[in-house]
Amino acid sequence: FEDVPAIYIISKRINDKLGKAHHRFVCIGQTESVLGDIKKHTKGKCIKQNKANVICILAETEEKNRLRIEADLREAHAIACNHQ
Repeated sequence: FEDVPAIYIISKRINDKLGKAHHRFVCIGQTESVLGDIKKHTKGKCIKQNKANVICILAETEEKNRLRIEADLREAHAIACNHQ
């Protein structure tokens, strides 16, 4: 995919006994270069330890909006890796 400014969530998708999927958030961030950040994170110890298997991306060119969305997500969800 294209290298774009974006907000991203790295998570572990888990299916429950009823077959419904749930996500345990591992990392939430925002960046000017989604490819650069994702490459950096996927090599990280926390991502491997938490067995993350999904990357969600929301492209957003405006930094102000990215920072606001990232803050909202961090406030609403517990995450395993807390580096920014």
